[in-house]
Amino acid sequence: SEDVTITIDFYDKDGKKLKKRHSFPLEGTSLPRLINHKVPHIFTERDTNDPFVQELEEAFGFKIDGLLFVPVSIFHQPKAALVLINKLYRNEFSESDLAFMLLAAQKISFQMEKIFI
Repeated sequence: SEDVTITIDFYDKDGKKLKKRHSFPLEGTSLPRLINHKVPHIFTERDTNDPFVQELEEAFGFKIDGLLFVPVSIFHQPKAALVLINKLYRNEFSESDLAFMLLAAQKISFQMEKIFI
């Protein structure tokens, strides 16, 4: 099985200078299964014990109350993911939020595939 890691780059407020890079393995988290099976997931407060959520909290320096995760596939291979963290007016993401993100992931996938054809 392939080791899966995630890398988060933190840039300055202008988005030009890399301030910090945080990488961590996803072993022991729910993400490898979600990525490999291309399954979107709404993480709720019940999921805050997932090591992925805990690593993100440490990397960002704030508590995560809700997280929406949608894998992005290119030519049917999982290559990236869209992640939304903490809604402004509610703790949990809705099915409508998930539907919007699935549509966004499909559009990104389509555009990326056009680049590589």
